[in-house]
Amino acid sequence: MTRRLLGYDSESGLTKYWHQHADGTWAVEVEQDLTPALDRNKSLQNSGMPDNQWGGDLDVRWVAFVPFTVMHMWQELYGIDYYSEDPEVQARIDKLLSSNEWKHLRTMYTGRLG
Repeated sequence: MTRRLLGYDSESGLTKYWHQHADGTWAVEVEQDLTPALDRNKSLQNSGMPDNQWGGDLDVRWVAFVPFTVMHMWQELYGIDYYSEDPEVQARIDKLLSSNEWKHLRTMYTGRLG
């Protein structure tokens, strides 16, 4: 198998690799260092700022930062299209973000959605 770097985006932390397999098939691998995003989320969670202060507007709040690779993982594991406007899909995303398993993606002080 041959592995070749396709590119690196320092802003998102995404690294892409091309894999050429012996049987002629190929795949693209995407890696992402989540440490900076998770550290920023934790800092925001611990800031002590009331949840209604995040966007300066009670109707708009920054509740989470979900990295690209996590969005892709949710698509694979749960069939969730993160960008869907369907209220049922958004409710499933809120449930994931409110769970302890995904708490590191939240930016809200209280850490609960809805």
